[in-house]
Amino acid sequence: MQIQVDRGPADELALVFVVRPNFFIGSVTVGGLPKHPTEHQLVSASKLQLGELYTTEKVEDALHSMQSVLEDNGLHQAEITYQEEFLPDTQQVNVHFRVTPGAPARVGQVTVRGESGLSTEEFEHIAGLHTGNPMNAQKATKALQRVRKRYQKERRLEAQVAIADKQYRPPENSLDYIFQLDRGPIVDIRVEGARISGRQLRRFVPVYEEGTVDDDLLNEGLRNLRDYLQMHGFFDARVSWQRELDPERNQLNVVYRVDPGIRHRLVAVHIEGNKAFATDLIRERMQVKPVSNLLNRGWYSESILDHDIKVIEQTLYQANGFLHVKIGRIVNDDYLGVIGHMLVTLRIEEGPQTRVGSVKLTGNRFFTPEDLQAGLRAQGEGLVTVPGQPFSEANVAQDRRALLGLYFNNGFPEIQVETSSTPAQDAPNRMDVAFTVSEGSRVFVDRVLVSGLNYTRPYVVRRQLQASPGAPLDQLGLLDSQRSLYDLGLFNEVQMAVQNPEGKAPYKNVLFQLSEAQRWTFKYG
Repeated sequence: MQIQVDRGPADELALVFVVRPNFFIGSVTVGGLPKHPTEHQLVSASKLQLGELYTTEKVEDALHSMQSVLEDNGLHQAEITYQEEFLPDTQQVNVHFRVTPGAPARVGQVTVRGESGLSTEEFEHIAGLHTGNPMNAQKATKALQRVRKRYQKERRLEAQVAIADKQYRPPENSLDYIFQLDRGPIVDIRVEGARISGRQLRRFVPVYEEGTVDDDLLNEGLRNLRDYLQMHGFFDARVSWQRELDPERNQLNVVYRVDPGIRHRLVAVHIEGNKAFATDLIRERMQVKPVSNLLNRGWYSESILDHDIKVIEQTLYQANGFLHVKIGRIVNDDYLGVIGHMLVTLRIEEGPQTRVGSVKLTGNRFFTPEDLQAGLRAQGEGLVTVPGQPFSEANVAQDRRALLGLYFNNGFPEIQVETSSTPAQDAPNRMDVAFTVSEGSRVFVDRVLVSGLNYTRPYVVRRQLQASPGAPLDQLGLLDSQRSLYDLGLFNEVQMAVQNPEGKAPYKNVLFQLSEAQRWTFKYG
């Protein structure tokens, strides 16, 4: 917008406001591409989002981002131009980019630094990099992976492989690379005191996957080994590890020492102190199992028991108002005098049950509490937090999500719902809950604009849409419309957006940008 001041008769000033309509991003296409990168990669790199406000600055930023993607794919001589197609009827602008790729860059000089243990020729052979070959970021990454894999085969798990620097030389259209390689010591990991295969050791000790040896990963391997032994009956298994560096052989030795103890059988699991819930209901939530026809020694480990206790506390007791529940454990060995038989006992201290006191809903101007309840029931939901019911933070969070969804689906994109819970002053073990709603402005659908159709009949698309002019902007309905269009099998891509999502206008256009699938022609005879 511009303001002009014109001097009129009798020294009067006239203010003239010159206003130009805003335009918004429509379709974004890229032509002239080789095999790599793909059009989708460049469109994603442009970060031009369907329906957002169009500015020349955004297009210039898109050019820089797309140029970076082209250079990553070895196209350093590529040039990008673009054309704008303004559509005043819909206030959209389609942006068409055109790429002139030029010749791909090639490998120039390769330099290897660090304690690699490899000559330049050996490195080039392993990495698959040779002077004069076409080069891009993907090939450089694969080269690093090949070298890292070679070091891993040599058990050098701490090897460091990276690109220290790269330099593009325009006259030769080549890339010079400096690789920093430090092979590190040979890492020998073994287990003493138990039979663990090499495949199992690689699965249990994450240093093989992470490519580094640190205390956290070694401790995780310790826990995995202990759990494995306990699940196979060695419930008293103790595992420790020790790291030793052999400078003469340039070798790092990691030894897991295992004291498995005698092999046990979990013959019984007792549950005590439960009054609110039946024992069978609690057992259903437990992975720890005593011996049976299928489990010769039962199923037990310390981590599994920890998980079971957490699940029982959170999903059963705390979800039903027992906010101060405590569950202890007692593990009895040599149960009933039989060596190796074990009993696990869970002792539950339920504590008092907290129920919902009052429930307050404030800030709702467009919907009454009755309308909200009816809307939630129509969605297959309803407020779980009601007076007299067991109090649960999980239920409060569920009700908050339900309220947000109801408002979102009725044209309130700025909806916010805050919750609070405070102990009731006049009743023990009661919790008063408050939902504070900030609705924001309501938005309706102005027009539904569909673009990208060449062969598909418009009515085929229209009958899948759950958005109509004048109706509240239904976010869930838009997602369902997008899903229904994909289900037709006619489109490779369905983009859905609200035009000018940041704007304050009460009526907004809904955009569907479709990319039709490839057509096939069948001949017979």
